[in-house]
Amino acid sequence: MKQSWRLLLALIGTVLLVAMVKVIGPSVVLDGVRRAGWVLLPIMLVQLAVYSLNAWAWWLLFNPMHVRPSYLRTLGISVTGFALNFITPVVNAGGEPYRVAALTPALGLSRATGSVLGYVMVHAVSSLLLWLGAIITTLVFLPHAGVGTPALFGGAALVVIALGVVLSGQRDGFVLRIAALLSKLRFRKWSAWLEARREAFAAVDAELVALWRDRPSRLIGAVAADTLARIVGALEFFLIGLALGIPLAFTTSIAMWGLLALAMNLFFIFPWELGSREASIYGVTHLAGVPIEIAALAVVVGRVRELTWAALGMAVLWLEAQRPASPT
Repeated sequence: MKQSWRLLLALIGTVLLVAMVKVIGPSVVLDGVRRAGWVLLPIMLVQLAVYSLNAWAWWLLFNPMHVRPSYLRTLGISVTGFALNFITPVVNAGGEPYRVAALTPALGLSRATGSVLGYVMVHAVSSLLLWLGAIITTLVFLPHAGVGTPALFGGAALVVIALGVVLSGQRDGFVLRIAALLSKLRFRKWSAWLEARREAFAAVDAELVALWRDRPSRLIGAVAADTLARIVGALEFFLIGLALGIPLAFTTSIAMWGLLALAMNLFFIFPWELGSREASIYGVTHLAGVPIEIAALAVVVGRVRELTWAALGMAVLWLEAQRPASPT
């Protein structure tokens, strides 16, 4: 990525972050820091562990026989990518194009795109596994939660089906299939654009298929690391309960964390998750039958944690923008 483009992206990201803080309200953020107290530091460290595992999962997907970025470089790109996803209103997809652009000088466009799409699919699998684990945990450990058993079993069945679809795309490739489907819509400009890039799409598909065929152990390791990252994230609820003197079983924390993640994906249309996150936290707290004080603190702690790491991601991007382009 050219230095001028990195500077522009850093500027846009910073403007979006400032806009988000303004919408939420600086006083709300400062009050959240005050109310969180000592628990904010371990929660920040938990998020560091989460991002470190996410980056490790992504790094495992790179072909060890080819040139690849260092783990620390991968971690920096990953943190910035998650920050861009967080501050991008509604679609939460600003991070993936950045990841591709950041890796292209070292890996080439097709390999960079393949690695990013491969991690997107790994991240989707770990997300589905978290949802499935949360549903099972709710059924086993929270039988009196306010969710009907048929609804939970129905949700589990849908998650299993989605897992099959995602894994099929990873095994067989999906980029060319999507391109072919779009071509069938017979929009002339789209068809011509897709046809001109067929070889590039085929190269991306080849990267995805090679990952499944040639490096299955690394793929499994990536899914395991990313899933572990999501489990570690559940410590946030556990620590909040500890800070309030309300002990939570870790199984309850996992159930709440997974159901919260599921709810947030259902309400993705809300810009910056404003309102939807707060409502979802109060909802899962009620379903788990834990004191409402946990929800009240979780709302502010979650916002402060997200904004802090988004700011760190932007700081990394500014540092990257100041140095000349490097292949690694």
